[in-house]
Amino acid sequence: MPNFAYQRLVDAVEADGAPDGLDMSGWRLACNGSEPVQWSTLEAFNRVFGPCGFRPEAMLPSYGMAEATLVISLAALGERPWQLSVDRFALAPGDRVVHVTPGAAGARQVVSCGSAAPGIAVRVDAPAPGRVGEVQVRGAAVMSGYLGLPAERQPFTADGWLRTGDLGFEAEDELFLVGRVKDMAIIRGQNYYAEDVEQIARRVQGFDVRVCAALQAGDGDVEHIAVLVETPLAGAAATALVNAVEAAIAAELGPAVASVHPVPVRSIPRTSSGKVRRHAARALYRSTAEATVKP
Repeated sequence: MPNFAYQRLVDAVEADGAPDGLDMSGWRLACNGSEPVQWSTLEAFNRVFGPCGFRPEAMLPSYGMAEATLVISLAALGERPWQLSVDRFALAPGDRVVHVTPGAAGARQVVSCGSAAPGIAVRVDAPAPGRVGEVQVRGAAVMSGYLGLPAERQPFTADGWLRTGDLGFEAEDELFLVGRVKDMAIIRGQNYYAEDVEQIARRVQGFDVRVCAALQAGDGDVEHIAVLVETPLAGAAATALVNAVEAAIAAELGPAVASVHPVPVRSIPRTSSGKVRRHAARALYRSTAEATVKP
């Protein structure tokens, strides 16, 4: 399942409690992929389902895409997932990854997605090891191209590697993903990843922020990140939600980086597997922004 599905299970049990007699000791492998794996979700899943017998080493962070017939890399079987705490402000393409103390200002926890799957080769297109770059793959399971797309528009390097559009780095021979190229916003020269902004929003206490979408937006000459948050709240309650999420983002990323916009539940576009479609959400943002400024 994607990471958000594991988080939904956590939310459901925290709200309603686990079913009587739930025994998860037989769950040998819980694959977590299809979207960035969040360390906070893994910790919460262990906390909530550990008393039901779930074993932390059963969780298997992975990375894949349809263009590679699904799996590209995966963690070692039978080992506990692990993460690195890095400086979130040093994760732009070409940046040298800076390790920081967990909980320090600007710290971001990035989960290892393991090593390349059998038959797949993975490389990070970066100036040097330990720097951020685009993840590129090749192998027998990797597609030869998109049907009907001209050769000059196919996403391959000159030497035949598939350009995934994902950014990451390698450490201890394992792959860490930090975000997608097209979902990276540049505000006043600083790079921000949509997944990072959304994760900060979800951690806000006192509000149920489950589904949100962060995207770069501009009002005149002012660039910022617009964060759409699905909520049933309205009026003063919705205003309190906006203030709380904006304050949380400002505390971690800096002032005037993001504006929060409440939208109706189930209004943010999703894929068939339930993942948020950020670029498709731009139309929703425009309509929300226009409604906000109308007299």
